[in-house]
Amino acid sequence: MTKPPHTLNVILDVLDALVVLMDRDGRILRFNHACERRTGYSEDEVTGRAIWDLLIAEHDREQVQRVFMSLVVGNFPNHNKNTWVTKSGEERLIAWSNTVVADKNGAITTIIGTGIDITDDVQTQRKLVQERARLQAVGETSLDAIISIDQAGIIKEVNETTADMFGHTKAEMIGHNVKILMPAAYAESHDEHLRRYQKTGVRHIIGSTRQITARRKDGTVFPAVLAVGEASLGGEKIFTGFIRDMTAVRDAEARSRALQDELNHAMRLSEMGEMVATITHELNQPLSAISNYIHACEKLLEGDVPNGPARARELLSLVTAQAERADGVIKNIREFLTRGETHLQMEDLNGIISSAMQLAFFGTDDEEMALHVLLARDLPKVCVDRIQMQQVAVNLVRNALEAMKNTDKRQLTIETRLSDDDVVEINITDTGPGIAPEIRDRLFQPFVTTKRQGMGLGLSICKSIVELHGGALNAITNDRGETVFRIRLPLNATEMAS
Repeated sequence: MTKPPHTLNVILDVLDALVVLMDRDGRILRFNHACERRTGYSEDEVTGRAIWDLLIAEHDREQVQRVFMSLVVGNFPNHNKNTWVTKSGEERLIAWSNTVVADKNGAITTIIGTGIDITDDVQTQRKLVQERARLQAVGETSLDAIISIDQAGIIKEVNETTADMFGHTKAEMIGHNVKILMPAAYAESHDEHLRRYQKTGVRHIIGSTRQITARRKDGTVFPAVLAVGEASLGGEKIFTGFIRDMTAVRDAEARSRALQDELNHAMRLSEMGEMVATITHELNQPLSAISNYIHACEKLLEGDVPNGPARARELLSLVTAQAERADGVIKNIREFLTRGETHLQMEDLNGIISSAMQLAFFGTDDEEMALHVLLARDLPKVCVDRIQMQQVAVNLVRNALEAMKNTDKRQLTIETRLSDDDVVEINITDTGPGIAPEIRDRLFQPFVTTKRQGMGLGLSICKSIVELHGGALNAITNDRGETVFRIRLPLNATEMAS
């Protein structure tokens, strides 16, 4: 056995590749530095030993010996993979490229193996395959549609949910522009959005969620939420969209709103039912006055009364005023009882409070009650449903009036103000006995009441209405021991109307 010349040894030792030279019997002649680093063996430890006895994993020895014998008989070059076992017992997978050296007579004297350790690459590839399989399993079981497109908007991959959601087969989508899943109004501009992003790099949708309208194969559209992510594979950008069908959610929201509207309407009817006697009294006054004025007119016109016609005209003007008074009462009641869907628009909160007070005070003639109305000037308009917010105010004012029925001091304060944190507040303060400790924590829960005839739904519904407007309703006790019901409505809720 002879070793290669010195110059060749130097070259072999600076290579990063594994290089091993063997004689015809498989005994190691040369073991470069890369082999030493990879296996932990020194060249002295391996020289003269058969490679399969020392380095080859047992399960690969037979295969290595077959490859080696093929080389000895002249079948070269060839390529194979086998597992080396390091001095510490670690197994490393090596990819080999093998050739031979022959003497001047053509007899093969030396086998040369040049190898690369591919253990980490194989493990990485195996992990990538496993991860892809895992992601594919997750994608196929996802309740969201998952769609991957390239820079031109061409669909590259979709999951089963996408097919179910849009009514297309995978084959009908893959290879086609994603515009087939959009209504015409959106499809026309989609390619331009992609081009603009690639040119400017300014993100509009990527990394955020957006409410969209999607289109099924049959042409029907449905509400959805879209989130888009971006990745780069092999220098090419891939965009992946996650789409959630919101049809069921929107339907449930519509049903919930309808039920809430029905409940609100029922509560307004209940409020009016409790106020029938006072409303009748309120209407009787103008109607009785009208009747008396008309009888007086008849007498003035029938008899020979000086200036009779002129005085009759004066009485008729009073009749008109009383009729308008009665008409105003009826209009307020009819508006309050109107059944309708929630309708948000910019409203004057002071005007709502004033009309609510007229309804709440029907028939109230408590001369000893002190009423303080403090409506802020230049109060910004807020985005509310006027009838619903009026309902809340009527309920709270009537509750306050009832709470003070049997108290010596009866003072009601109704205040509107703009707080420092850009929130509009309505404060309704009474000097009643306060909120019983046993119900304070449950005050806004359904069916909690201190009234003998109460249903316990009024405050619960009031709180729901205020929260639907993005606000809050709370009950507190101020420094003077008075009960304050406070409504807070954010000014940014004005965006709800646009």
